[in-house]
Amino acid sequence: MILPKKRDPRFITVRRCSPITYAHRCRTPTLLIQGEADYRCPAEQSEQFYAVLKANGRVVEMLRLPGSSHVGSKFGDPAIRRAQNQALLEWMNRYVLGVEPDESTATH
Repeated sequence: MILPKKRDPRFITVRRCSPITYAHRCRTPTLLIQGEADYRCPAEQSEQFYAVLKANGRVVEMLRLPGSSHVGSKFGDPAIRRAQNQALLEWMNRYVLGVEPDESTATH
């Protein structure tokens, strides 16, 4: 594949519209959930985003879901969907409600 040169307006537009361009500015704790069979958003994009956040000292975690597609949370394997939902709940408890995982599981 031939990429446009850096001064090419197409390159500038793509770079300006790409989330990876601004990832280093992110301050919000970020949970990336990546289906390994997601062809809409390839795993490499999540890995790159994760790497930029981590390199800039940001709070970031990545959950990879084996065999899961882009809509794996709706139509995937029930065990995988449960793991995804559990990860989301723990993340929201920790970073929205301020409840550490041990405290949230102790109340169930």
